[in-house]
Order: sequence, then C-alpha cells, then structure tokens
Amino acid sequence: MRAQWRTPGASGSEVHRVQVDSCEVDSDGVDSGGATSVEVMNRSGRGGMSTGAGAVRILAATVFTLTLIVGAAAGALAQDRAPESTLFSLMQRWGNVEYEMQGDAQTRAFEGLEREVETLAETYPDDPRVLTAEGVVLASYARVEGGLGALGLAKTARDSLERAISLDPQGQDGSAYVTLGALYQRAPGWPIAFGDEDKARELLEKAVAIRPAGIDTNYYYAQFLEEQGAHGEAMAYAERALAGEAREGRASDEALRERVRAWIDAHR
Repeated sequence: MRAQWRTPGASGSEVHRVQVDSCEVDSDGVDSGGATSVEVMNRSGRGGMSTGAGAVRILAATVFTLTLIVGAAAGALAQDRAPESTLFSLMQRWGNVEYEMQGDAQTRAFEGLEREVETLAETYPDDPRVLTAEGVVLASYARVEGGLGALGLAKTARDSLERAISLDPQGQDGSAYVTLGALYQRAPGWPIAFGDEDKARELLEKAVAIRPAGIDTNYYYAQFLEEQGAHGEAMAYAERALAGEAREGRASDEALRERVRAWIDAHR
C-alpha cells in the first residue's frame, strides 16, 4: 500500500511516500508473509527518516493491526455459521420425511432429524438459519406426534423460531414467521399451551408481506382464514399459493404445491 503527504522544508515542501509491503496473517494471528517495511523518501531523493517518520510508523502499525482485526472477525463469523451444505442436506431430508413418508417410518425419521438439528443448534446457537431449521423440523415432528405429548416439541420449536427472528428480522425470507404462525394457530391455548389466534394472524400476515409469492406463506394463511370462517379470502390465498414461486433448490415447495391443489379441491 502507498501513501504520501507534503511537509514544509527548508527548500520548499517535500513529498513523502510510504510503502507498506503486504503481509499475510495465519488464523492464529502470526505474520507468515514477511515483515512490514516502511520507506520514506523526499523529493530530492534522500533516504532515511524525516520529520514524518513518526507518522509513518503509526501508519504501518495501524495497517497491520487492522489486518489482524479483520481476519479475526471474519474467522469468528465463519465459526458462528453452519456450512450451507449442511443445512441444505438437512432441509432436503426434512422435505422427504414430511411429504414422502408416513406412519412409523415417518416418526422414526423425524426422531433422527430431531437429534441432528438439536446438535446443530448446540454447535451454532446464534445462527438464525439453524434456529429456523430447528423450528421447522420440530414443528413438523410435533404435528405428526399429536396430542399433549407433542407440546414439548412445539414449545421448543416456538422458542427457536422466536430467537431466529430476533437475530434476523426477515425470518429467513418469511420461513420462520410462517412456521411460527402455524404453531400459534394449532397449539392449544392457555393454560395448556401457547395457542393464540391473534398472534397467529399477525405472524402469518407478516410472512405473506415478506414473501407475497410464496407457496407456503399463502397456503398456511389460507388455512388460517378458512378456520376463521373467511372462506372467500381463504380460497383466494390458496389460489395464490398454487400459482406461487418455488424457491430454488427446495423440492419440498413443489410437493407442497400438490398438497395445496388437493386442499383447494376439497374446499370448493
């Protein structure tokens, strides 16, 4: 990196140039690319230290320190986020279990996914993508289990999704909101559980606002409206879901589209 400045001298202003050689820093913060050198030259070609020598040393030290700080911050950020490939694989398998399996085989598969996603959440407790995935998996598992035995799963799913939203107000492009809204819609109310129709409406409307062309966002809001007796509105949102956009790499969206089609036929 080069920097230059002018200082007054006996024979007029002098131009000082600084050359800070690049350096590489290992993950443990040790310089592995050679020392940082600083050279000061004036316009007449004289080498050595000048009146700007102190500023040069400060500049060199600042550049090196910033390099260390940026590298450490990037490393910490990477460690706080789960690999994208891990999450992609998890959600692909969730989609298969959710839409392709039934009965005892589905229950056993959800048990395995529950253990996997909870381990992932323990490793990456501040990654909203992981927390959203945990909420989605556990909410699906709770639906399959049913009854009072599913309340523990539902409460853990709620807590994970609410934390995900606190870390990412967009809720992973609406996914956290739609799943959380469905949980508030389906769970029993107080004093048994946390079910709340007003909260469910608020969350589902937020999901639609974030991703208005989503298959899942429109479908789950349609189901909610149907339960509220708003049949006309429900059918309108269901039709929007049927014509909605599938997310890239999410085969489960197309499977949900077929479920939407069946739901529309059953409620005409």
